[in-house]
Amino acid sequence: MNLDTRSRAPRALASPARAPRPHALRVFAFCLVIAAATLSAPAWAGLPEYRVSVANTDILRHQADAAPMRIGRFTAARGADDQATQEAAEAAVYLRDALSAELQAAGRLSAQATIDIDGDLRRYQVGPAPSSGINRASVVLHVSVRRDGAVAMQRDLSIEQVWPHAGTPWIARSLTSDRLLTAMQSLLRQLYSDPQFKRVTAR
Repeated sequence: MNLDTRSRAPRALASPARAPRPHALRVFAFCLVIAAATLSAPAWAGLPEYRVSVANTDILRHQADAAPMRIGRFTAARGADDQATQEAAEAAVYLRDALSAELQAAGRLSAQATIDIDGDLRRYQVGPAPSSGINRASVVLHVSVRRDGAVAMQRDLSIEQVWPHAGTPWIARSLTSDRLLTAMQSLLRQLYSDPQFKRVTAR
């Protein structure tokens, strides 16, 4: 009986699976945290970056005998809780800065002006309306215009915006930002278009 005594090449041993690198695991975990935060964040969180409205600056720029103005004090009423109070305070600063930016763009902002504009944010409610399937923004800003320290005009500006819930948190926040920006621009446009405002801010 012949035995095959030819040597056979040993089979290659399978390489053990490499464990994931610690760095890759950390990156993956970080991505999960970001994704979770994105999904859990409310659709109305934060105010959008304000963009100066061309329509608003056109009204300011083409006003007859337009006088320069300066920004006075902007405050906010206390909300139902600490979070609502903080959001209202941030919105008051937002509106103050938006007004300043539009006056600047129209060439009507001056630190030496004798006309001051003060604001008091009396309502700032943004979020989902209960059991309605819509989001709502309700804003009321009380504006006071002073000339040489004396009150020349007072008016409440108000705006209401409603929009449907979006499918994903990212789309919802994007839509909310667009609607809030439009609401704030429209609120200030009410002021610029007011005949009394034009009279008291003329030279």
